[in-house]
Amino acid sequence: MVQQTLPIVKLPYLIYFLICCVHNIGAFAIYGGLGLWFPDIMNQVFSQDASDVGKKVCAILQRNETLPALTEIELCDDDVKIETFVYTLLLGVIGCIYALITSAVLGKFDQKVMMVFNCIVAGICGIALQFIANSYAVAILFCLEIVFAGYCVLLVNANVVAIFPTNVRAMAVALTNMIGRLSCFVASAVIGLLMLQNCPVTFYMLSVLLFLCAGLTFLLPKK
Repeated sequence: MVQQTLPIVKLPYLIYFLICCVHNIGAFAIYGGLGLWFPDIMNQVFSQDASDVGKKVCAILQRNETLPALTEIELCDDDVKIETFVYTLLLGVIGCIYALITSAVLGKFDQKVMMVFNCIVAGICGIALQFIANSYAVAILFCLEIVFAGYCVLLVNANVVAIFPTNVRAMAVALTNMIGRLSCFVASAVIGLLMLQNCPVTFYMLSVLLFLCAGLTFLLPKK
């Protein structure tokens, strides 16, 4: 185990390892962290009342912070809208289709180019969410952001396999995925709170993380 780990923490592989870890942190934070909250976000978006029509997603998610204090006990509205199930299913369908597309073109295009493309598209979708008020467009943008960011995990693994030598390749894949899944655990715990406290900053922060991942990709070695 030590013989497989030590070469990874030595230059130049240490730099490549850290870049791949950042890639997985960004991918898992969106795919696992934001993806966990996707059904609840969709339910709130499609549960908006007349006063919320035309509001952007962050205004809807943060409306509980500005509601007046209740003077009497009211029953909790735990109704789940049909659109929540539809768009959660759509998220899975888009993911399956994009997985097939990614698998088909991965050998024809450089995985680093695809990594940059995925991160930029996901980041743009995250920023666009701040300016779109249509509920259906919001749902599609969420689906695209989660799917494009999520399949960066596949591309990170492809980059790790291409960069690291055979004797440390398995350990490098395991460590980068471990770091990514730790970020997924942290993101799923804090993203909900961050969106409630400052929703726009949360989405901008996630988009900046994706753009950072895209930029760091250029530091990886060429084939």
